[in-house]
Amino acid sequence: MLLICFQAMKESGLSWPLITEDEQDKQLARYVATVKFGEDLSSSLQELAMKQYIENDPGPYLLAFVAVEIKAWLSRIHPEKTDNYIMLAAATFVNCIAFVPMLAVNDEQRTVGALHARQAQRQGCVVGETEAFQDRKAE
Repeated sequence: MLLICFQAMKESGLSWPLITEDEQDKQLARYVATVKFGEDLSSSLQELAMKQYIENDPGPYLLAFVAVEIKAWLSRIHPEKTDNYIMLAAATFVNCIAFVPMLAVNDEQRTVGALHARQAQRQGCVVGETEAFQDRKAE
């Protein structure tokens, strides 16, 4: 997952700032708080909260791709409790990339980023496929 996240950042054509340990801690806490918020909701409200989370994510294609890859990985293994750490790390990487304060972006960089987003969408990384995180929570 780390290599996929790195490649997504590299191919975006953007100038990325350093993602510090403090930023990683902040994004881990953000994700954990989001998951905990949804735990006490009914199924329909959980679905609505997840939809809003995805819609408000600045990097929905990377989020969808990582979620699909995690779901595929979980289907190939016998899940253990420690696998939650892998999922937390992946979610943290995605959030760090999506929410890191960006440097100024020029029109050429925006175009490159949009092209990569469309390419990811054509390759099946659609936002609606992020149920991997929800499926894992149900286990």
